[in-house]
Amino acid sequence: MKALEDRVIALEAAIPEILRAIQELHVFMVKGFNEINRNLVLVHERLDRLEARVDQLELRMDRLEDRVDQLEIRLSTKIESLEVKLNMMKGNSVASLETIDRKINRMQVNVSGQLEIMEEKITVLHVNLSAGFDRLDTKVDYLTVEVSKINAVKGYEGIFENTIIIPKK
Repeated sequence: MKALEDRVIALEAAIPEILRAIQELHVFMVKGFNEINRNLVLVHERLDRLEARVDQLELRMDRLEDRVDQLEIRLSTKIESLEVKLNMMKGNSVASLETIDRKINRMQVNVSGQLEIMEEKITVLHVNLSAGFDRLDTKVDYLTVEVSKINAVKGYEGIFENTIIIPKK
């Protein structure tokens, strides 16, 4: 039993040391828990700031998505409007080309008609001029003969043979 008593005495002597070690461990644990709590508070604060930042970024992303949607709608509307205008321009161009073709055809018909009329007038003018020149030649021949007769009667041989004398009125 003595051995047991020695053991109990040794254990009793170790109790203050164990208590001191437990107190030191407790102080160390309290400091550790305080440090952990402080770090947790810092982590929570950082998380809160990050969450706020994420919320801001999400809000900006939502705004950007809304803006992109609006731009897509505007773009599609503008594209449709441009397609309509392009189709109208194509239609107007085709109509204008058809109108121009009709006018050109009408002008060609008018010009060919005018050319035929001009050709007829030129032919008539040519005939009239030919007839006029023939009459003029006839009158010149007549006057030449008459002048020759006058020259022969008055004795002016060869001087006024081909000269036409036009009497004054």
